[in-house]
Amino acid sequence: MTDLIAVVETTARDPLTGAFALIAVGGLKIEMLEDGDAELQDLVLTVHHCFMLSLMNTHAHKIIENHLGRAMVKQTAPQFMLQMPPGLSPAPARGSPT
Repeated sequence: MTDLIAVVETTARDPLTGAFALIAVGGLKIEMLEDGDAELQDLVLTVHHCFMLSLMNTHAHKIIENHLGRAMVKQTAPQFMLQMPPGLSPAPARGSPT
């Protein structure tokens, strides 16, 4: 978390163009995706959208895939809530006093 804060603290806005520039922190070179190759940006956004659609439309909450195409997907079991109609009470459980 402190690395992320250090990166945010070293973000500066160019006074002429208004663009943000990130300064290298701890030997890590950070470049803006928009300033580079347009094809790379399109590919990164495609992967991002694929993962976002998968996370929104399934019960998956974590997806990891390697360069060989093998994936590990963590999922949660769906939880359902049933609402009783007004004026109706649930039936007592077996063996419980009425």
